[in-house]
Amino acid sequence: MWGTEAPDPPLEARPRVAYDDPSIGEIRTAVPWSPDGQTVRFVNLPPDGDAAFHEVSRAGGPVSTITTETYLASDDGMATIVFDRVAKTVFLQSSMLDAPIDLSRWPALHSTAWSADGMRLAFVDRNQEWVWWGNIAPSAIWVVDLDVGEPVQVATPEHLNVSPVWLPDSRHLLFISDRDGSRGVYVVEVGRSGAVGEPRPLAGTVQQPHSISISADGKKLVYSRFNRRINIWSAQFSESGDSLSFADFTQETFGDQTIEAFDVSSDGDWLLFDSDRSGNQDIFKSGRADENPIQLTTDPADDSAPSWSPDGREVAFHSLRSGNGEVWVMPSAPGGTPEKITDHLSSNATSPRWSPDGLTIAYWVIGWGSVLEGRVWIVRRDSVGSSWGEPEAVTDFLCGFPDFSPSGEAIVCGDMDRLVVVDLEGNVVWELKELGFPIPQYSSDGNLVFTKTAADGVRELWLTRLNRGAAPSLLLHHQDIWGHKTSGDRIFVNFQKSEGNLYVMDLEWEQ
Repeated sequence: MWGTEAPDPPLEARPRVAYDDPSIGEIRTAVPWSPDGQTVRFVNLPPDGDAAFHEVSRAGGPVSTITTETYLASDDGMATIVFDRVAKTVFLQSSMLDAPIDLSRWPALHSTAWSADGMRLAFVDRNQEWVWWGNIAPSAIWVVDLDVGEPVQVATPEHLNVSPVWLPDSRHLLFISDRDGSRGVYVVEVGRSGAVGEPRPLAGTVQQPHSISISADGKKLVYSRFNRRINIWSAQFSESGDSLSFADFTQETFGDQTIEAFDVSSDGDWLLFDSDRSGNQDIFKSGRADENPIQLTTDPADDSAPSWSPDGREVAFHSLRSGNGEVWVMPSAPGGTPEKITDHLSSNATSPRWSPDGLTIAYWVIGWGSVLEGRVWIVRRDSVGSSWGEPEAVTDFLCGFPDFSPSGEAIVCGDMDRLVVVDLEGNVVWELKELGFPIPQYSSDGNLVFTKTAADGVRELWLTRLNRGAAPSLLLHHQDIWGHKTSGDRIFVNFQKSEGNLYVMDLEWEQ
């Protein structure tokens, strides 16, 4: 074991494949080794079923299904994490503590990890969606030391930081981060007051990991490799509601990249999108089917969720460059200087959309703790080129992914199970219930709303005729739908193609 003054250990890992079988679906996360260190457990997400827990020998071989009644709860005899899902509280209790520690301050807490000596608990705050479908968003890692009591932050939320695991010395923490661009495994020493020095990348080759776990003796590390390729495709649609299939779509962007959000110019000829093709998420634009997009932002922080202004001369987007998720605006020509137009500090402002006159931007403010805290806000200016005013809240209820009507007098947004149209004072003027967290967009004439739903893990696109009394029409059923936009009689969709494999690695470190 190292002394307290010893330098951080050099780490190197050499992988070998333990499991690589696409028939069982995408491997999304590796969870702890079995107590005897002989098998590795992981979660998979099949294309047409529920997530399931599986187990495979560390040397490879047949895969068996396992069951578990508690996923995040931990009890090593010294402390227990208690999840009261009825009261919606989470707390840590131990005889070593003067009083239980309330962990409900982090309502998006996930990926808990106990140190080998049972004295330290690491957990991730924010971006729970990463665990199940690889959402690119920042997250922080915290550690509770039972000798100290109060949690301390060891990885700050400017980047993705997930999947913490302890080395056997209970002093060094491994985790996955994209702090230097592409995802990799990092190590940080943890003291009583938090991180000792900056996290360092793990020596060796660990490419695009999704989650990691370490055997009890610290000699083996397993990681799931999760690669996403998301590109934009388009197809013509009919207002009659005729359904589409993937075969009807034509590819519009190309390359090994992840496009999480995009927009289409009013004439349908240009695409605006975020992409990680340069390392982290930046904003690009291109003509349709153009394989050489133009890069608009280059900041090392992630820029995403772009939106064209009506005249195409400006771009609104979400960025983490100020240390918090805010809405920024910049010219749509390369080399422009972005301007931050919101300041929500402890929340995350995202998904901006322009009004038809280009003088108002609607966006979604999400409490960092949970998407269940999301509300619609707007920010205005008097004329194109003038200063932006103070943001104003529109809704006093959960509603996300806002979009302006063509008249600019209403906003459509998605509640947990309903489609909602509100005026600019937040009054509900129309709603459609029994939809699974809809993500809506108006058609160019305002008579239709296109909605993506994701109820029970099934992704679908629906066409809804406003105020006509007709039931929504299913436009597209496809598990890999990510987002959608329309222009004229054409609908654009970004489809996800994912690959996941499981790797076992020899881990070497100085004791």
